[in-house]
Amino acid sequence: MATGLRFVRQVLGSIVIAAVILGAVGYVIYAVNGILDQVEARDLRERHDTLIVGTATALADRLALVAQGGVAGNQQGDALPTAGPVIAGGIDSTLPEATAVASATQVASATQVASTTAPPSPTHEPAATDTATEQPTATDTPTDEPTAVAMVVETETPVPSNTPIPTVTDTPTTESTITPIPTNTPRLTATPIPTNTPRPTITPLPTDTPTATDTPLPTATYTPSQTPTPTLTYTPTIPPTATYVIEGTYAIPFNTPVVPIPARVPLMDTDPDVVNFLLLGSDTSGGGVGHTDVMILVSVNKREETVAMWHLPRDLFVYIPNHTMDRINLAYALGESSDYPGGGFGLMKETILYNLGIEIDHYARVDFDDFMRIVEELGGLDVSVDCAIADWRLISPDLDPTVEDNWEYYTLPIGRQRLTPYMALWYVRSRKTTSDLDRGRRQMDALRAMWYQAREQGLFAQVTQLWPEAVEVVETDMTLTDVLSLVPLAISLDMSNIARYSGTLGEHY
Repeated sequence: MATGLRFVRQVLGSIVIAAVILGAVGYVIYAVNGILDQVEARDLRERHDTLIVGTATALADRLALVAQGGVAGNQQGDALPTAGPVIAGGIDSTLPEATAVASATQVASATQVASTTAPPSPTHEPAATDTATEQPTATDTPTDEPTAVAMVVETETPVPSNTPIPTVTDTPTTESTITPIPTNTPRLTATPIPTNTPRPTITPLPTDTPTATDTPLPTATYTPSQTPTPTLTYTPTIPPTATYVIEGTYAIPFNTPVVPIPARVPLMDTDPDVVNFLLLGSDTSGGGVGHTDVMILVSVNKREETVAMWHLPRDLFVYIPNHTMDRINLAYALGESSDYPGGGFGLMKETILYNLGIEIDHYARVDFDDFMRIVEELGGLDVSVDCAIADWRLISPDLDPTVEDNWEYYTLPIGRQRLTPYMALWYVRSRKTTSDLDRGRRQMDALRAMWYQAREQGLFAQVTQLWPEAVEVVETDMTLTDVLSLVPLAISLDMSNIARYSGTLGEHY
């Protein structure tokens, strides 16, 4: 292992050293190339300077020859081209002072020669006038360049070999060859840079203050005038044309219902031998109104000696008279709080009559504590569990339900089970793994089991003695006489004559 690590370290060290060497060599090559480039650029500039000096010297000699030839021509009466001022304007300060030096006497003699010459042909007069105008422009240049006024210089420097222009007699051809030089004088004419001062003229910025005029924002105080929102108190003008189907019977809803109120269901045919009971269960303990989460309608046919039970889902959305469309489990509490005739049962009875067309004769209502007390009097509740149920429960009914550790996830298995009062309440309330409709079926099973155990224990024969205790547990509008009229049927009723109805989601609901 150590040998392998050492080998890896050596390899990595070699790679680093090689990289450093290659980097150093590359940098040296790069630096040498830069130096060579600079040397080459310097040599090129020197060659250019040499050519410029030679060219200026040759031009000076050439002009001197031309000037001499012009004098001789004038003596013979010939007209020479006025190339002097053109060259003077074209050469300017680009020539070094060393090669452009001319004595003042030479300059004066050159000007005198130019002035004593015979008047040239009309085609050359503009050139003479050009010289007169060019010289002032040349004198406008700084004082360190006075030699650029005229390049008619008499110098004894030999003409360089690279300027084979001794054929001065070709005046026409010399004019054509020399004239391109002054045309290369855009340097003096390229002074439009100061004239290229349209920048001051771009002072439309002060005038470009449409921003100040672009103050329609204050004029956009249009929003205050846009107060049609008060006119949006349009809802009061919509009288709840709740000439609904309820007008003349119930009060018009204060708030518009979320869904239309349905028409009242026609009253079902009544049979004097049929008595309808409404069994209610509250979700409270120790009194109070709360929500009515258990609603089972029990219809007893005394002539046929049959019983039918129907579970009403607590979330059934119905019209609650004098209220609005709402869940049916709120009807009892609304009747209690609104002083409805008959209280909570009165409004619940009217709600079922309006929405279902069934007239209720009596009711009985219990809460959690009342239900467990009845089961305790029966000695427990025997039920047949046809499907295992899983839900949270207290480990012991005596524990504090607000403490999370006091709860456990419990599964009630299939089979015949004897439930304690707490577990009987758990059985009829559980819906974590089931539904509200399935819970209604279990509630009807529990009622049938309670009736069966009461009959087997002979409690119906003791109704008179048990009645005072019963009315302490169960809230009801029934009298002892009403109960005694049903005792014979309760004793002789056959289990097979008890029917249970619970709707199916998507089919009945």
